[in-house]
Amino acid sequence: MTVSRPPLSRGDLAFLLEANEVPPEECDRMGRRLARDPGYRRALVDNEEIFERALQDTDGLVDISPALLFEILLHKVRADLRELCFTVEQAGGMSVPVFDSEEVLDLLEDELVMAYLVGMLASFVQPAASTVEQQGKGRVTRRLRYSDLDLHSLLRLAEGASGAQRLTVYRRVADACLFMLGIYPEFVVSNHRYPSGELRPLLAGSGRRFSPEEYEARGRQFYRLAAEHRSARGRRLADVLWSLHAGFSWALKPLNFLSANYLHRAGVLLT
Repeated sequence: MTVSRPPLSRGDLAFLLEANEVPPEECDRMGRRLARDPGYRRALVDNEEIFERALQDTDGLVDISPALLFEILLHKVRADLRELCFTVEQAGGMSVPVFDSEEVLDLLEDELVMAYLVGMLASFVQPAASTVEQQGKGRVTRRLRYSDLDLHSLLRLAEGASGAQRLTVYRRVADACLFMLGIYPEFVVSNHRYPSGELRPLLAGSGRRFSPEEYEARGRQFYRLAAEHRSARGRRLADVLWSLHAGFSWALKPLNFLSANYLHRAGVLLT
């Protein structure tokens, strides 16, 4: 199993070629080059004009896939962070500068990690909710309903996962933790405590509410479990999963930046 950027749709291709003013007679050749040359694709995506056009041209957004939009946004975030010497964290209701932009950029400069984050973000545009049957002890089969954004149900799904299914489920648990803490950190905090700091009551039928620290701990744990799975070992996917396990807190920073600065402008509904 490898990691690569999601394929471009027809709308994506048309948008990139038009925005970069590729002559009509060159479109077929450039389209083939985009498909086989990741460096050329990055060169077309990673520029300010593409970013502004993607956000301002609402008619064009109809034809752009969520994956391409997030690819453009993450490239913009990476470019912005190159100009900064710090990132920002929230502590005690205050914004605190943290001088870790070099570590964050090291993670984002890994093109496989960037590709993984693009695909992960796009996958939450329409989060799944479904019911599966899992084999319990003996011959007992249980029906389990889960949602991509409900950590309790995902953890129950992971407990009963077996074989190759485990890699998919472990990744989804970790991705959900990274997504929620990265894109909706305020929700995670407010869902755990009242503004006064008092803990919110237990959820009916689900138990306690997870704190931001628990989201991060679970995210790290399940990226490690996914990286150790035999289907990921020795492949490029394992390297990405280990990077996200070790650099989970750094991976949060570009997502926090994207959420705070650009997501409202992009007009993408993620939940």
